[in-house]
Amino acid sequence: MATDNFSKILDDSYKRAGAQLGKSFVAGPDIRNRVEAVALCLKNRAGVRALLAGLLAKVHNRKVDIRKPYTRSSIILRIMI
Repeated sequence: MATDNFSKILDDSYKRAGAQLGKSFVAGPDIRNRVEAVALCLKNRAGVRALLAGLLAKVHNRKVDIRKPYTRSSIILRIMI
């Protein structure tokens, strides 16, 4: 996967979100409150990074199940790095 593609997805998403600051992209209020709690937590930014990585993976490939980050291929990739 080329990082250029991820950069484009992030840039496009940032512009899209900036154009509609008054409207949430998260449909359900319960999920929106959970995302907001993670995103605004100043004590632990790792949650935000994990959430962003999962969302970016999902936007890049809708078949990705972000609840299962430790697939066989990702474990092999981690070993190789």
